[in-house]
Amino acid sequence: MNVSVTETNFENMTYYLYNETLNVSKLVGYWNFDRNTTSVRDISGNKNDGTRVGGVNWTTGGKLDSGFSFDGVNDRINIDTAVGDLSTTTKGTLSAWVKPVDATPPNHDTIISFTNSAVQDTFFYIPILPNSGILRVEMNVANEIKWGIDTDASPFSDNTWTHIAIVQDAVSPILYVNGVVPAQTSYSPNDITVWFNGLTSANSGRIGDFFDSSGERLFFNGSIDEPMIFNSALSATEVSELYNRGLVNHTTYS
Repeated sequence: MNVSVTETNFENMTYYLYNETLNVSKLVGYWNFDRNTTSVRDISGNKNDGTRVGGVNWTTGGKLDSGFSFDGVNDRINIDTAVGDLSTTTKGTLSAWVKPVDATPPNHDTIISFTNSAVQDTFFYIPILPNSGILRVEMNVANEIKWGIDTDASPFSDNTWTHIAIVQDAVSPILYVNGVVPAQTSYSPNDITVWFNGLTSANSGRIGDFFDSSGERLFFNGSIDEPMIFNSALSATEVSELYNRGLVNHTTYS
């Protein structure tokens, strides 16, 4: 089934989602990275535009059309405005295409994070762990890990695109890689139901690094494309559709 979606509040944008039935009304943020501008447009209609900082490089070699590359030194995209829209959500999905330069990086390579920048103990983040290349997702509130998930093995290869998604249905989180659930291990299950409704003091959102009282750090080295945040828990079928979807000429500006 081919779906064409036009939203007048998308600032005269039209985009086409092929072979999928995702409910775009559930998007909190969708940054398709298809414009070479300092302001990184959120085409969800929620105006959660990001800001490029450092030398974030726009490239035509994204996974779907264009994307951004990050140097692992000081590059990031600030998406602080999305924090407010997420703060009351009890369910949700985050997804992105990522292409690390080094699949087993020497440091934590943060794909996306939401933090309280005044402290070090309240955050949600998705990093690639150093040396092992394991993909981690962790929710930490007031110095207590509410839940965490590690893939049992690295799902990445050098300079290769991989799709990741984390789904929280208010029961327990599930991590997906390339549309399927890989072998994974949960740790510190103090409250596996928590989502951003538990991260009430968060004030910072980042694509490509982690920002806390120690400053901007844990930078990502590689390329990222199509980060999306939903305020609903996508089903396994929907995550598979998100991975398999073909976005062709998906953004048209008038």
